[in-house]
Amino acid sequence: MNETVRLSFSGTDLSSRTYGQQQRLILEKLLQNGDNVTIDLRNVESISHSFADELFAVLYSKVGEKTFSEKINFIVKSQDLVQVISDSIRYRCNLQSV
Repeated sequence: MNETVRLSFSGTDLSSRTYGQQQRLILEKLLQNGDNVTIDLRNVESISHSFADELFAVLYSKVGEKTFSEKINFIVKSQDLVQVISDSIRYRCNLQSV
């Protein structure tokens, strides 16, 4: 398709590994279709580490750095959210390299 799809979340606090997995499966399908994805986090106040790990870090480990950085864009209002996502990805990558 090669469209840009905007993905936003209901609620201001994103938590739970289960919800992260559900959202990752949606994101994986969009990427498999060739879509670019913009993840809109402007209304999100907090993200748990388990949610960030299950959605972003697992996805990153599956699709790789190149696809993740080229196909996924973020809209955020808080650098704290970026930090949680980055930390989750870094932690998972470190686990896999051990």
